[in-house]
Amino acid sequence: MTGEKYLHWPVCDGTQKLTLYIGGHGRYWDELYRHACEKALKLVENQVMRFESHRAAVAGTAIREYPYDPEISHLALLNMKEMLDGELVANYNYDFCAITYFTLLIDFYARIQSEAGKQALDDSFAAFSRMEELLISSDPNELDDSDHSLIGSWQYQNGRRSKFRQARVGIINYIHALIDSGNYQMALDCFERTKTNLAMQNAYFKNKIEFAKTQVKA
Repeated sequence: MTGEKYLHWPVCDGTQKLTLYIGGHGRYWDELYRHACEKALKLVENQVMRFESHRAAVAGTAIREYPYDPEISHLALLNMKEMLDGELVANYNYDFCAITYFTLLIDFYARIQSEAGKQALDDSFAAFSRMEELLISSDPNELDDSDHSLIGSWQYQNGRRSKFRQARVGIINYIHALIDSGNYQMALDCFERTKTNLAMQNAYFKNKIEFAKTQVKA
């Protein structure tokens, strides 16, 4: 029975999921994910892995067309919300999990063109504010549990994450989602509030910010 705590491990990587979807094997990934949701043991030691699995189930990309399944995304978002409302409250990574949930929720409602996205935006700001506080107060030199683990290993995927890195990644992903969903002014406002502490930003993120600026001016 101990193997059942690992069932979410094969489906915790969003890039792997998208590769299978684009290659025409999305149904296989969906079956693995549903099996994990139904059979996996829910333990403190696999909390992060289970959350990452739900996150991967909603993961998408605007760069490449792929078959989008709103049913799987909706199931995963419900699973994430259940964890946030219950067992994750005391988890070290809780604030990152919360902003990740709202980031994916905003993207989900934009994809299905639902009016519920407006409420999700309002609800998400508290999670962003907590990330902003962490970004300012955390030690940039704090190490992840996973820093000396193999990429993709159980230890790498399921450990504690540096508060600073959680805040930085969480905020950047959140701003991406705001821009992709057409909430340009809100994205720019969040960027202005945090840009001093975001440290290095890659060219893709910078281009998205410049794009948002052109949309606000238009």
